[in-house]
Amino acid sequence: MTEEDFARYKQSLIARKQEKDKTLYQLTKRFWNEVLNGYYEFDRVETDVATIEQLTHAQLLALYEHYIFNPKTAAVVITARVSHAVVNEPETKTWAAGTRIIADVNDLRSSLEMYPVVRPAGHPVRQVLRDL
Repeated sequence: MTEEDFARYKQSLIARKQEKDKTLYQLTKRFWNEVLNGYYEFDRVETDVATIEQLTHAQLLALYEHYIFNPKTAAVVITARVSHAVVNEPETKTWAAGTRIIADVNDLRSSLEMYPVVRPAGHPVRQVLRDL
């Protein structure tokens, strides 16, 4: 990808992110997703746009070289088991080397280095909805 292609893709992504919500439903859904996910980052669009604007072609290439074209990480396999029920695995269960058990998705999200995001402060709204 050339510098010019990268700049065009970047501007296209920024334009798409900055599109205004067309209906009250879209706006409400976007804000409620923030509340339900516990992040309360209502200016996410502005944060994303600022992050995209700072991204350089060299950084994108470095990301691909490190995570995709790197022979050490090229064969990374992600396996997910999703369940609403609490599953108690036997303590004798052995996992493959390098396996990361994710018990709390919010802990995983807050550990990722995408850009600074406030750690969720719990889910008071979800608790209220569950109690209904």
